[in-house]
Amino acid sequence: MDQKPTVFNTKVLPQPAAKARVKSFQAAHPETFAQPAEAITYLRYIFTDAQGLWCFRPNGKTGTTSTLFFLFHLTFGIPLKAVVRDENSINEDQAGHSLHKARVFSSVCDCGTELDFGSYLARALRLTTVRHPFTRALSGFIYLCRAHDMKSDRFLTERLRMCALTQFDWDKHAYTVEGFERFLTYLEQDLAHHATRPVDSHFRPQVLNILPDVFCPDLIGRCEDLPTFFANIAARLDRPPPQGALEAKPRNTQQISDRAIFDTPDTRRRVGHIFAADFLAFGYDQ
Repeated sequence: MDQKPTVFNTKVLPQPAAKARVKSFQAAHPETFAQPAEAITYLRYIFTDAQGLWCFRPNGKTGTTSTLFFLFHLTFGIPLKAVVRDENSINEDQAGHSLHKARVFSSVCDCGTELDFGSYLARALRLTTVRHPFTRALSGFIYLCRAHDMKSDRFLTERLRMCALTQFDWDKHAYTVEGFERFLTYLEQDLAHHATRPVDSHFRPQVLNILPDVFCPDLIGRCEDLPTFFANIAARLDRPPPQGALEAKPRNTQQISDRAIFDTPDTRRRVGHIFAADFLAFGYDQ
C-alpha cells in the first residue's frame, strides 16, 4: 500500500449502464442471481477503496460500523471523526455508512473500473465479518426495541409485521424473553417468503448477506474479536495498524442489563434451526 490514497471522482453508475456491465457477473452465478437487478443490489453493497486494494461485504449486526471506521483509518491514516445526526438512522456513528455516498469509498458496482465485476473482486482483498448467530439474533431484537423507543421509522416495516404475525405488543413485549421468542417466530415466518420478499439484512441469516460461494472472502472477522481481524487486514495489506485503531471501542453496540435471561433451551433450539446454515458456514458452536 505505498500509493497515496485517494477518493473517487466519478459519478455513480446509472442503472442501465450497471445492467449492461453486470451480465458476465450474473452469468457466472446463474443460480444465485436470476435477474441483473439482483446482482446489482448485491454489488452495490460491497464497498471498496479507490485503489481497489480491498472489498468489504457488510453483514448486519456483526461489527460493520467498527469495520468501516477502521478501514477509513487504515486507508487515510487518520481516524474518522465526522459526525452526523440522521433522522432515518438509529446508529450514532452513521458517518461511517455514508462514506460511499461521499465517494470516499464506493460500492463495487459504482467504482468505475474497466475490469468486469468478477475480476475486480478477484484481485482485491475480500473482507467480511460474522457473529455467533445467537448473540446476533438477540442484538437484532434489541435494535428493533431501540428503534421503537426512539419512534424512528427505521425497521418500521419489521416492527409492523411482527405485530401482525405474532401479536407483538410493544407495551409489554419489548426487551423481554417473550418478545425475543416472538421475534424468532416472526423471522421463521418471514424467511419462508425470503425469495419474493427479502428479510432485512440485519436479521436474516448471514449466509444470505455474504453469499460466501460468490464473494469468497479472504478474511472473515469475528465480531467477538475484531482487533485480531483488523490486525490481519493491516498485515495482508502490508501496512502497520494505525495508532489506537486496535484499541478503539466497538461502535453501535446494543446495551441490555441481563442478556443471560434470553439464553434458554427453547431460544437456543430455535436460533439453531433458523440460522443452521450460519453455524455450519462459519464454524460457531450451537
